[in-house]
Amino acid sequence: MRLAALAAALALVAATGCRRRSSPARRADAATDAAAAWRPPTVVLDRVAVVPSGDAVGAVVEREYGRRLARCLIEAGVEVVALPSQAGPDRRLLSGALTLELDGVRAGDELTVTATATLAWSEATELPLPRVVVAGAAALDGDPVATAAYAIAAPLLEPVCRGLAAQLALLSGDLGPGLASDDPTLVSWALTLAPSVRNPDVPAQVVALIDRPSPIGDTALATLVALGDRAVVPALIARIELAERAALPVRIDAVASLGGPDAEDFLRVLADHVDPVVAARARAGLARLGARYSPSQ
Repeated sequence: MRLAALAAALALVAATGCRRRSSPARRADAATDAAAAWRPPTVVLDRVAVVPSGDAVGAVVEREYGRRLARCLIEAGVEVVALPSQAGPDRRLLSGALTLELDGVRAGDELTVTATATLAWSEATELPLPRVVVAGAAALDGDPVATAAYAIAAPLLEPVCRGLAAQLALLSGDLGPGLASDDPTLVSWALTLAPSVRNPDVPAQVVALIDRPSPIGDTALATLVALGDRAVVPALIARIELAERAALPVRIDAVASLGGPDAEDFLRVLADHVDPVVAARARAGLARLGARYSPSQ
C-alpha cells in the first residue's frame, strides 16, 4: 500500500473512531466512579531528616534545616500536617518521612551543593515518591569551604519546598496543572501519578504529551496504556507518523494494548504495510486482540 493511501486510511480510522466513543451519560458515570474511587490524602510528616555529605558536612545545622523545610511545606497551602490530629475529620491520612540530602562537591575554586529531597511513604501504596533535586554553585573567593557551603545551601530550601509542594498539590486529583507545567520533573510526576488518581479528564491531556522528547513522551505513552481508556485511541492514531520508524513499533503496541474497534481497524491497515517489521508488529497486535488477519488482495 502506498504511503499516501495508507495515510488516508489512517485519517479515516481516526475520523470514524469518533462515532464509537461512549455516550455522554456513560462518560459522566465514569467520571463519577473515578471521583468516588480517589480520596485526596492529607500528608503527615512522620520525620524530617537532613543528611549532609561531601563538602557540605559541617556546613549546615541539620535540625534547623529540617524545621525550616517542614514549616515551609506545612504553610505552603497543600495538605501537609505535622500531626494526624491536625488533619480534617474526613481526610485520608498518608504518612511519610522526608529526607533532605545536601551534597557538596568542590572543583577547583568553585563549590556546588546539590539538594535532593525525597518523601518516602511510611505505608504500602502505589503512589510515586515526591522527589525534587536543586543545585547551586558559587566561587569560593578565599572563603572557607564550610562558609561557602552554608551560603549556597540555605537558599536551596525555598525551591526545594516549592517543588515538593507543587507535586503534593497534585494529590488533590487535579493533574491538569502538572501535565501542563513547564517543569519536566512535575510533568513526569503527574504522569506517574495518573494511574492511581484515575481522573477521567487525564487521558486526553496525556495524549498531547506523547510527542514530547524522551523521557516525557515515553512516560506519557506508558501512562496511556496503564490508564486503558479506549476513547483516546483515535487521538493516538492521529498522532502516529509512519515516517518515524523508531517510534512506530512502540506506538503500534500501545494501540494494540488499548484495544477496541478503532485499534483493530488501524492494525488491519498496517498489517499490509510494505515494511515487514511494521506489518509483523501490526499482525501481532491483531493476534493479541483475538482478531483474525486476512491479507488484502
